[in-house]
Amino acid sequence: MRSCMYCGRDLSDNEKCNCPGAVKRREEKQKSQNSDYNPGYGKYNNSDYFRTGYTKKENKIKRMWSRFKTKRAEKKNRPRTSYKGGVKGFFQNVLAFIKNPVNGILNPKNFSIWQMLLIAAIQGAIIAMGVFFVTTGASRSWFKFLANVIGFGGIEGYKTLAYIAMSALSGAVGATVMSLIYWGVFYLIGRFIFRSFTTYTGVGQRLVMTTIPFTVFAAFGVLFSFLSTTTLMIMLLIGVLSSMILTYVSLNEEWSQKSESYVFYALLLGYFILFTIVCSLIRISVIGG
Repeated sequence: MRSCMYCGRDLSDNEKCNCPGAVKRREEKQKSQNSDYNPGYGKYNNSDYFRTGYTKKENKIKRMWSRFKTKRAEKKNRPRTSYKGGVKGFFQNVLAFIKNPVNGILNPKNFSIWQMLLIAAIQGAIIAMGVFFVTTGASRSWFKFLANVIGFGGIEGYKTLAYIAMSALSGAVGATVMSLIYWGVFYLIGRFIFRSFTTYTGVGQRLVMTTIPFTVFAAFGVLFSFLSTTTLMIMLLIGVLSSMILTYVSLNEEWSQKSESYVFYALLLGYFILFTIVCSLIRISVIGG
């Protein structure tokens, strides 16, 4: 004859006692079995049980956050090549970028904000001269241009030179301002949409290099545009296209925790904002003029 170990009542075969002690004991045993048993991963949930990555069901948000932290740590520990100071070092860095632009975007130099603004100003001056020659047709007559430099063109010749200088100066100032806006737009998109913690200067160090091919095309176009103004215009268009492609490469690396499609649409959003600002400034200047 069986008896309950808690209340001492005699029990028949397979009978369970309903006293408070026996009931409490059965509930504790049931809770212990439920905590050890996990039907989604295997029979028992202990440290000796092996789970594969294909069967384990992880939270999607945690998995994305873990991937983001891994990518961010990789970027933080990635060595960046330092900037070689001086005029000679500047041209060496530009030449190295022209030879391998994609690598220059993926491994940007540690420019300071003032160096970045200087690069933007130089690029703006060269591009503005190219645009000036296209819109005025002055590039078709280099002999006249040289005559103006020497002084054979008289007052009109010096006026032409003054217009070129003013165009270059205006391009330098405009490029500096637009570069600050350009970097800021994509910095804000990364900060508030992609939750990127890259600093404003860090974003600018990549994007400041994207317009170097544009500048090179403009410089060669100015030098050889006496053959054809159309050639210069085509080279400027190619420069714009190359800048857009390098911008996508830069942002795709910067926001690597997101898919390429997200980066593509973010790029379109950024250019929409930039073009809206540019068109607004042009409209204001035309109305003001």
